[in-house]
Amino acid sequence: MTDPRRILSPTGERRAPVDEKERPWLPGPADAPFTLTLVSPAGINHLGFDVKTGQFHRLRQGRAPEALTADEAIRLRPSDIDMIIKIAGAWIVDHPHDARGGDLIDEIARGAKATVLHFAVSDHVTVHVSRDDASAAPPSSTAAAFARWLDRTPPHPGVSDRPHEC
Repeated sequence: MTDPRRILSPTGERRAPVDEKERPWLPGPADAPFTLTLVSPAGINHLGFDVKTGQFHRLRQGRAPEALTADEAIRLRPSDIDMIIKIAGAWIVDHPHDARGGDLIDEIARGAKATVLHFAVSDHVTVHVSRDDASAAPPSSTAAAFARWLDRTPPHPGVSDRPHEC
């Protein structure tokens, strides 16, 4: 029988659940053999990023780094979604011919969508799913007002939101 405390990753591997108790600690150079490390102020859920392979890793005291997909990294550290996207984006730009770049983009999209849907559901926002492609349709509450506000926000200088003007 499968241990109920274990979960499956998107690739089908067994992983320790995020809520498994972890004692606070700060990783040192021997614990985080990566160029980039996102250290958590709470002392748990630290992330490393291997710039050679484009892979995120969960860092735990007394354990080997655990490979994570970008969407798992986002779910582990949703408050650092911006840094996760920036790190992955910089890697993709630096490795334009690496097939891992496409995988990273897909993983980020899945993680961002899961995070938005999680907080929308926890905030009791109604989320509709289109019957055609199962992608999220515009929600019918405060999220719709936020989407309208975003539509009024001008793009950054030199950036157009219309493809024919790029």
